Amino acid sequence: MSMSTDCYYGFGFGADFIDENKVIELCKNHKKTLEDLGENSLLEEIEEDDFSFFDYQVDAENGYSNSSAVNILANIMSAETNIHFFAEEDEGGSIYIIFEPQEPWLYTVAEKDLDSDKLLEIYQKYAKELGFEYLELEYIKVEKFG
Repeated sequence: MSMSTDCYYGFGFGADFIDENKVIELCKNHKKTLEDLGENSLLEEIEEDDFSFFDYQVDAENGYSNSSAVNILANIMSAETNIHFFAEEDEGGSIYIIFEPQEPWLYTVAEKDLDSDKLLEIYQKYAKELGFEYLELEYIKVEKFG
């Protein structure tokens, strides 16, 4: 039997705190972006007040994390900024939104001009839409064992 570990490193924030009602509002406010992403079924569910797209993953020890809601947020952020953000869950069930530094030749134009102040400004913008006053930018390591 073999084991593997996936590690993700980057600048981001823990997103366990995201309230599904705030994500629903965010989706409504960013309807055009979701349409551009081809998320029509998601928009239909929101219009019909059917929120089955929120896939709660129950963890008796750590509560719950809402990975679907966080993925939606990461996709909206990526589409609107042209910066690749992704959501990743660690072994303990905590979920993070991360911008992962990579080889410079793989960066988009927006990523090449990115610095920590601009990245924090982007994170703060979306955090504010989710009802949070301030967010601290962290260098995060997310590990998954398999």
